Amino acid sequence: MKSKKGLSCTLWFLLPALLLGCSPCDEEIIFESHSPDNTHTAVASYRECGAIARDATHIIVRPNSKGSNETEQVIFGARNQQTIELSWKSPSELTVRCAGCRADDITFQVSKVGGLRITYELP
Repeated sequence: MKSKKGLSCTLWFLLPALLLGCSPCDEEIIFESHSPDNTHTAVASYRECGAIARDATHIIVRPNSKGSNETEQVIFGARNQQTIELSWKSPSELTVRCAGCRADDITFQVSKVGGLRITYELP
């Protein structure tokens, strides 16, 4: 009986440490594009969390310079896995194409971040 209690106490203290080191979600980069002047990177990714949260696709824009005052910004979000293409018309204009996005799938979209303008091509 004493060994079961010792094992249960060990598991009680070990379990939180194991859970903190693991994420229940998987994230996969589906598209990445650098601005023509290489000052920004746009990244589209898909997050799958199983039964604990809805699957989602989101896009971030981040500065490539560590010394920049800019921070990473989420510019687009949609429910479920979406087919995304990213292209730069100029160093300050990003185009997002989402071929299968329905209006009710889109959770948010931003059209301007700092000096960047974002346009969307949706069905």
